[in-house]
Amino acid sequence: MFKPWLRSPWTLPTITIVLTSGVFAWDLLTPLGLVPWLLYIPILLLTLWMPQRRGAVMAACSFTILIILGAIFSSRRASIEIALFNRFIGIAVLWSTTFLLLWKETLIRQSQEVLEQQIAAQKAILQRTAGRLGQENNEPSAPLSVDPKAWQPILEAQRPGRPDVLAKMLGLYLKDSRELVDMLLAALANQDSKAIQESTHGLKSCSTMMGARRLTSLCDQLEMLRQTQSLDEAATLIPAIREEFSRVCDIFSAELARRTV
Repeated sequence: MFKPWLRSPWTLPTITIVLTSGVFAWDLLTPLGLVPWLLYIPILLLTLWMPQRRGAVMAACSFTILIILGAIFSSRRASIEIALFNRFIGIAVLWSTTFLLLWKETLIRQSQEVLEQQIAAQKAILQRTAGRLGQENNEPSAPLSVDPKAWQPILEAQRPGRPDVLAKMLGLYLKDSRELVDMLLAALANQDSKAIQESTHGLKSCSTMMGARRLTSLCDQLEMLRQTQSLDEAATLIPAIREEFSRVCDIFSAELARRTV
């Protein structure tokens, strides 16, 4: 834990000024040709912890002026040309470090902005998903006419170079089921219990195999009503059977047409 005085906004600027003054005094007391002014570069790194972005630029400007003043007022024990060249290199390194610090700060800020945008986008997606799931949970689920997962065993039986097995099964269903539905509707109209049983069982078997879920459910209801001898009530399922069978045929015909193109 930092002590309270280290968390003060004036702590780092004060430390920077004190260290800078010490380096400048040392530079004035040191003969020209030595490089105590290089210690300005470590002091420049302290600006990384300053909240103000312009801190590094202000420090670099101050250090540049102090390096030049040190070259003017230091005692000369070396060639002025060599000393000035060294200090010119030092100033170049100083500003290169400054630009690297600013570039790093810019990259960090851009990364934070991108991360915040991604987090906000993910939150929005989660909120929309949660809202959609809540709405779906509150609404009754729509009946599933055809479940394509039921076709998986048929597709797995397909062999390379052989005729399309699923297309063949769809064609057989469309042909045979129409006959079964016609028989079932006629049996319901005549209240023929045996014929209802036979046609219902056949339609239920092929519908189950081909994934016609709701039509299978209607067949289950018919079988229960036939067993309880409620044939008049069973006749009320005729509109639902007609409608669902038409829907299933449309789905199967579309799939068959797609596979036989």
